[in-house]
Amino acid sequence: MPERIQMSRSHPWRAEHPDAVIVDRRTKWGNPFKIGRTYDMWVHDVTPKGYVENVTQAVELFRQYTHFHFVPIKPETRPYHGIYTYGLEPLASHARRLLAGRDLACWCPLDQPCHADVLLALANPTPAPAGGDAAPTSRGGHITDPAGATKHEGTQQL
Repeated sequence: MPERIQMSRSHPWRAEHPDAVIVDRRTKWGNPFKIGRTYDMWVHDVTPKGYVENVTQAVELFRQYTHFHFVPIKPETRPYHGIYTYGLEPLASHARRLLAGRDLACWCPLDQPCHADVLLALANPTPAPAGGDAAPTSRGGHITDPAGATKHEGTQQL
């Protein structure tokens, strides 16, 4: 199971985790919410605003951000007034696609919350328990029941 790695200048962490993905602030995976800063964003119905007092608040803002922040999926995409014009996907699905099965490395102490924990959970979701207790889900105009049968929305039964 992938894990969070604490980077260190004094401990050779890279030798033990050669395939770990660095997710600190200097990368596209970094948490943009810093302790001691005030934010005022409007994203759909979620309005994270206010002063970030601690790491728990910063991580929670990042969790919300992953579901509403869009990233380009084509390398040639260029920003236009801060909004990418095509080839977008939510950061959450981008993480699932690119970080699945990978260890993630950040500077945060392992005994404290970290945005890398959010990315690990997104990239490696816990499978639903076996036994058929899962509820049907809706995906792109189709309903999928726990057994895997798919019907178009608007039909009477699963």
